[in-house]
Amino acid sequence: NTANNSTPTRPRNVLDPTRSTGIINGAGAANSKNFAPATFRIPSDPAGVVDGSPDAGLWLTYLSGNHTGADVPVYAYGPGSDQLQGTIDNIALFGIVGHALRIIR
Repeated sequence: NTANNSTPTRPRNVLDPTRSTGIINGAGAANSKNFAPATFRIPSDPAGVVDGSPDAGLWLTYLSGNHTGADVPVYAYGPGSDQLQGTIDNIALFGIVGHALRIIR
């Protein structure tokens, strides 16, 4: 199932007209069906470049067909499940699960 592996579905980023109508935090912001990239200004960009601009240096988008920046629910019960209450940073999940499985200390 190619939707569940890390093999890129395309050799590079391309505009998919069925789900990309413009930069999501720029020109495509008004379209609720838009899953296009978001762009962000980086320190090395020229002074006039702003977030949401096609000239911004950082583009965040779908790369493998299955990864986005969207929040995902994680459910847990039993000892240690209190560590997964509310919103947590995704990098904290590794440590929480690793300690629960006793594979890291």
